[in-house]
Amino acid sequence: MGLSAVFPIFHGIKLQGIEITDRMSGLKWLVAEGVAYIVGALLYAARVPERWKPGKFDIIGASHQIFHILVLVGAGCHLKSMVLAFDNAHSEGGVKCPPVGI
Repeated sequence: MGLSAVFPIFHGIKLQGIEITDRMSGLKWLVAEGVAYIVGALLYAARVPERWKPGKFDIIGASHQIFHILVLVGAGCHLKSMVLAFDNAHSEGGVKCPPVGI
């Protein structure tokens, strides 16, 4: 379900190209976000590192803790990408919001 975000990204790449999509949406940060989420989920599903040294990671370093840290890393990457997209949209060369008349 979470990977469904790749469809609009691929659509943007097809329409605009990688360079413009990266500039408009912080594509590199979105890829880093996906990698962080996937690696965290795989480590948790595989129970790594508990599998290698049972009992050693009961308090610190368990796969569930690593998973949560990587979720925070992914959220940070998402925030960075959204800040870049906002900056692009509101810069001189980007899309401007129309003025609001009172």
